[in-house]
Amino acid sequence: MADIQTGIHIGKDFIEVIQLKKSVTGYQLINQGKIEFSKTETLPNLEISNLLKQVMVDNHIEPINPITSLPDSQVVLRYFTIPLLPPKERDNAIRFEAQKYIPFKMAEVASSYYVLPSRDKKKELKVVFVATKKDILDKHLEILKEANIEPKAVEVSSLALMRLLRIMGFLSPRHLSAILYLEDDEAVIT
Repeated sequence: MADIQTGIHIGKDFIEVIQLKKSVTGYQLINQGKIEFSKTETLPNLEISNLLKQVMVDNHIEPINPITSLPDSQVVLRYFTIPLLPPKERDNAIRFEAQKYIPFKMAEVASSYYVLPSRDKKKELKVVFVATKKDILDKHLEILKEANIEPKAVEVSSLALMRLLRIMGFLSPRHLSAILYLEDDEAVIT
């Protein structure tokens, strides 16, 4: 079952679940389901959890190795560089630098970062920094918990989509790519 992954996305007015299976030739989509709900009213967590359970039951999806994504509108994603530092000093330096780009107090956010591999010999680190308010993450995780789902990871939806397209062979890591995601009231370029 380690070859199967379940992706869960809870949007403003829909829940989408997909399952991928790793095979010798790559990954293949083995199942998917989607359920829409009213965007005019805010649903309680328990109701969203019940909708998530419903879409999984209706589409015969078991939450195997679940990974969930937060909508881009609920996340701050920033790219910046810092001087090359020893690994022991990076964490504090990156969090200090990120304060310039995050419009909240750092105590109010859950965050993570990724240091991009360097292709040149410059004395700097290229960092992708992701943050969301703790209460947003807690609400998202509570919805999943109510549905008896414990995610292995939480991602940003646009980065999850880019990763999916890359593992499915639609994007090459050797070429520069951009994804434009359009929804009723938002647009995201990744």
